Amino acid sequence: VSDGVHTASDESDGPFASETKPPSPLLFEPRAGRLMRTGRGLAMAGSVLDPQAKSTDEPDLSWYSSIDGQLGTAQDLAIPKLSCGAHEIALEARGRSGLIGIETADVTVHGGCEDRVYVVPAAAHARGLEDTTWVSDLVLHNPGTAATTAVLYFLDDGVSESGRYRVTVAGGSSALLEDLLAEAYGPGATSGGVLIGASSSLMLSSRTYNDTENGTYGQYVPAPNEAEAVTGTERATLIQLTRNSEYRTNIGFTNLGAETLDLVVALFTNGGVHLGSKGYALDPYSFFQVTDILGKIGAIDVDDAYAIVHSSNADAAYFTYATIIDNRTGDPIYATPAVSAARPIYIAAAAHLRGANRTNWRTDLEVFNSGNTRARYQ
Repeated sequence: VSDGVHTASDESDGPFASETKPPSPLLFEPRAGRLMRTGRGLAMAGSVLDPQAKSTDEPDLSWYSSIDGQLGTAQDLAIPKLSCGAHEIALEARGRSGLIGIETADVTVHGGCEDRVYVVPAAAHARGLEDTTWVSDLVLHNPGTAATTAVLYFLDDGVSESGRYRVTVAGGSSALLEDLLAEAYGPGATSGGVLIGASSSLMLSSRTYNDTENGTYGQYVPAPNEAEAVTGTERATLIQLTRNSEYRTNIGFTNLGAETLDLVVALFTNGGVHLGSKGYALDPYSFFQVTDILGKIGAIDVDDAYAIVHSSNADAAYFTYATIIDNRTGDPIYATPAVSAARPIYIAAAAHLRGANRTNWRTDLEVFNSGNTRARYQ
């Protein structure tokens, strides 16, 4: 050994031993964060770098899904189908030394899923009309005993790498994401839908509210499972819409499909008089909200109206909603498509009373007849 001036040497009494390193898996496909529809195959490709391997050694690989278990052992695999939900795809490589290396990528499978895939049709972090400031919170509750991983995809003008956020929810607990869009996606995310894939069942709740100096005025926004989306040429009816000096109505859409979605919104008075129609085209995995839609078609003073939303796309899958906003307070009401039923429908609560903090509570009810003949209700 020399330091440039002095020189020294020694002889070892035993062999030198170098550290044995595990192999390094190389996961080429699938790419992390992939969003794919049910029924479509998944191509997987991988290899391994093993410092101890000989040139004649065959790679010892295994592929796993956190939901579906072992998928195969080849370097290249074509999986015809994966279950709904957020998968962690793991490529496991065993080296000549017996050590194991693992590389992972998350993949979410969706498309008419009744479990493990959920949608928040609208979320916001933005300024609005009449000096309003809109913010959304999200709660994810895990009713199980084991931890669950959720991957949240932000749908505004498509899905991007920056529009993906992962959160782990411990068993029997809830995770609150305050100001969801700012926390998960940064200041550039102002409004959009959120598609959530999970590794096991979750319960979700979201709230979008006008954040004011005097408190918040908010609306509960359901986060249903994906199977509740409007599909194909099915018609969705939004009722109890208003446009006058006191209220305005917004209508929004979230496209869950991988193709462009063509929509038509037809607006009518509560007596069935056609007020006008508008057509919209949504890019794949995108969100669009029409602000003051009745005003945009020239319906300036309409106390009660309804909208019929429909698509000509046979493979359409989307959520639509209406928000009726009090212009004086910025207090919103969230309306989902009306449902018809032959069996009784129960309204869990109604009020006409004074409440705490000088509040006055009232309940309005609207009944819509979607048929061509007169209908009775009681």
